Amino acid sequence: MKEFHDNFGNTATIKEEQHFPYKGAKEKQNSFILTLTADYENDFVYFVSLYETENDAMNKLKSFSCNTWK
Repeated sequence: MKEFHDNFGNTATIKEEQHFPYKGAKEKQNSFILTLTADYENDFVYFVSLYETENDAMNKLKSFSCNTWK
């Protein structure tokens, strides 16, 4: 799991997990879950999304918080 913090009191995580890509699929596939939380609001989850690649998740992360993630 990768964790990032921005300049506005938020935390982002990108976690790799395996999920079925659709109902009835025979095999799970790797996926990357991007989760954003507000540290100042008891870790309130305000965004969750699933991506096929880590690069896709990172690109979406860059669109939040003026890309101030570290």
